[in-house]
Amino acid sequence: MQQIAEITQIAQQTTFNGLNVLNGSSGNTTYQVGANVGNTITINLATGVGANQIGETATAAGTALAASANGIATTGATGALTVQVGTTQAVSVGASANYATAVAWQDGTSAYAKAGAFNAAGASGLTATATNSVTDAGFAGVTSAGGAGTYSLSINGVAVFGAVTVSSTISTSSIAAQINQVSSQVPSPQMIVPDGSQGIGSDLLFGGRPLFNALDRTKGYYAVQYDTFVGSYYDKTIVGDMLTDCEDRFISQSRDDFADGRYRNISFATIFPDGVRRLLAAALTEDAISLGWRVESKNGKAVAQDDGSPSAGMGFRSFWPKDGPEMCWRRSGSVICKQYPEAPGDTPIDASAPKESIAIDPEIGFEVQKFLAFHALKNLPESYKADFTDMMRIFKNIPGSTPLFPADEQATWVDPLSGQIYIAHRYGSETIDGQPVDRGIAARMLD
Repeated sequence: MQQIAEITQIAQQTTFNGLNVLNGSSGNTTYQVGANVGNTITINLATGVGANQIGETATAAGTALAASANGIATTGATGALTVQVGTTQAVSVGASANYATAVAWQDGTSAYAKAGAFNAAGASGLTATATNSVTDAGFAGVTSAGGAGTYSLSINGVAVFGAVTVSSTISTSSIAAQINQVSSQVPSPQMIVPDGSQGIGSDLLFGGRPLFNALDRTKGYYAVQYDTFVGSYYDKTIVGDMLTDCEDRFISQSRDDFADGRYRNISFATIFPDGVRRLLAAALTEDAISLGWRVESKNGKAVAQDDGSPSAGMGFRSFWPKDGPEMCWRRSGSVICKQYPEAPGDTPIDASAPKESIAIDPEIGFEVQKFLAFHALKNLPESYKADFTDMMRIFKNIPGSTPLFPADEQATWVDPLSGQIYIAHRYGSETIDGQPVDRGIAARMLD
């Protein structure tokens, strides 16, 4: 019994990016698996693996339907079959023949037509799905009988075989290989982020910026002097300098300035230490889920307007709250989600946040990371944030040397090619999006 309880516990507590992945509550979920737009996979997580869900089958007692002329049962005439879910009102299921099409495998006796009849009945809490599957046990390839013929196959609108001439047999292994070859061509939904601010109702909301610069090529040789637009790359490279640079910009004119001017050596890292630390760690580990602005989604797919733009304003990450990063969704004309430091720590940053959202690729890579690391290491000592530079240190494990911190505080990584061991100091853990991560920037990188 204890093992059965542990199975259920694992199913209920296993999460990824805040979503339960084993208890059957997430449905179809889309994950970003690459750096480019469209590099996503969609997984059906509607079936749970709890102890009471494994091998679960729904059954119901009723009167068998009479077979049709060809011996295959249909849903009969309207009123011949009723469906009731729990204590909800019973509904009549129409004849499946009403939902047949001209396609051979979608006639009135097919699973397709029967599913259509059940769904049209509108039974509360019931959805019927018809699926097709092909197994190798009863499928011996495609054979042309009586001379050469043609064979076409498409999946989700992507052609696998296009009118291929079959003179003998196309083997199942050849068909499988061709399907695998074109699998990456299946289109994924894309969100069009507005270039600039976006107005939705009474709210003026943030939009996006292209990553790159564009030159006016009509100017010929002088194109480099005329920008069509300036992208966001330089904004991202300079943000590390703006957040960590000591803002001592005044002429010293008081006795205090010349006695001890450290009170003026402050930066954003001084006022928002956790926020700057988390931002640097997320950027240097390419944590796209934490960094990326988010759009409202449903069943893992972005909810968009007809023109492809977000249906509501995008949410952005606020890294500074003491209890951990939160998402901010600006609403009702507000330009902020929480005041600092007046707002209590337990005040929700935004009660109107959507129930589900997905991240947009923040496009942070090495070309941005090198500037973030450089500016942080250069500027933080000016504001006496030496602990930040310690958090960013990665050590090589040299034979005969011993790290200055105990083994249980070490994060390690072994280069699979050289065998070199790298070590960073751990600084405890915190939870971001339901996932435990190390507070140390370098330790999080090695993890």
